[in-house]
Amino acid sequence: MVAISQLERRLKDATAAIHSTRERCAQEIKSLQLKKQYATNNLAGATWESSISSEMSALATSCDTRNRELREDATALRAECRELGGCK
Repeated sequence: MVAISQLERRLKDATAAIHSTRERCAQEIKSLQLKKQYATNNLAGATWESSISSEMSALATSCDTRNRELREDATALRAECRELGGCK
């Protein structure tokens, strides 16, 4: 059986992971947005900008999926902890 203190610690870690993942994703998106500013007004620039946009889309999808997984894990931990009378 898992102790309430262990569940509370795991929930705290899960919450921290959610926040750090969101922050990392936001920083990576911002970095890609800055790159797009350097695309020139020609075919090569348009191609590069399109490539960056595709990368941004893939990153957003990946980040959304990861955040959803982390939130689901935290919800499950919270429910289990509350069933045992902890995590108030």
